[in-house]
Amino acid sequence: MQMYCNQLAVEAAWLVSSGVMTQCQYRHLIERRSVKVLRRGCRENVALVAYESLPRRFKDKVLQLVDNPYETVKVNILSQYIEHDAVVSRWFDDYRLPDGRHLPEARRAEYYANAIVLRAVARLTEFRRAKGETDAWSGVAEAIAALDPYQFPVNLPANARRLQQKAEQYQKEGYPALISGLMGNANRQRLTPQMVRLILSIYGTKDKLFATDVLDVYKDFLIGVTDIVDCETGELINRNDFYRDGFPVIPSETSIWNIINDPKNRRLVDLRRNDTLYNKSVHTPHHVRRTPSYSLSKISMDDRDLF
Repeated sequence: MQMYCNQLAVEAAWLVSSGVMTQCQYRHLIERRSVKVLRRGCRENVALVAYESLPRRFKDKVLQLVDNPYETVKVNILSQYIEHDAVVSRWFDDYRLPDGRHLPEARRAEYYANAIVLRAVARLTEFRRAKGETDAWSGVAEAIAALDPYQFPVNLPANARRLQQKAEQYQKEGYPALISGLMGNANRQRLTPQMVRLILSIYGTKDKLFATDVLDVYKDFLIGVTDIVDCETGELINRNDFYRDGFPVIPSETSIWNIINDPKNRRLVDLRRNDTLYNKSVHTPHHVRRTPSYSLSKISMDDRDLF
């Protein structure tokens, strides 16, 4: 039994295997819509039936097997398998991102909770397989979702199949599998206004470079092969402004592409790369005039001929 959609749910397979009803009786109840099916059975999930929708005679049989169904579901199936581990906590505390920073406190708590919960999932599924259960992952995703978010701030897939893949990845790769690939990605922080202006100055030259060539010119500028003039002020850009701790800050090609094609930047580079007709037709606001369609509609404020 488990809580599903705020309702006490009974597994259909358990009703048959425990002798509460036969398979034929269950099918008749479904065909006559005498019971409420909360979740249909599929490859990854077992069918769930609302306990309160069961006919009285079947409810009595359930109560003979389970004294108080509502008290039974209060115990999370994962709670007895979760164990805190100081070694795991210390590993995330000592972990450093590529830029040398420690993980934020909220992330450390999240990753630690994910680690101990996935360990508990491994113990639970192993125990179920040892008992001979065919679906060892039944109800695991729901049990994780029912954990206290303040005690276990987990961030794991809600889908049963995705959860299983995540658990398998954790078993193979260990703790690093839990750290998001976005952690330590400082491209957003590195793209300062000075860097944006430098990229626009490179792309906006009369040479009309391709976007893929901007990065090569950027690197040449950093090593002193070429000089770049600010596209707005005309001053020479200082290459030392693009070094951090003695190392050059190199944006990715994707970041450069996003800067160039940002609507607020596109007009600036087009003014330097394209002719007047192109800029007027693409960037200059214009008004579309229509042919007069009613009396006295031929009068124009600028005396334009509307015939």
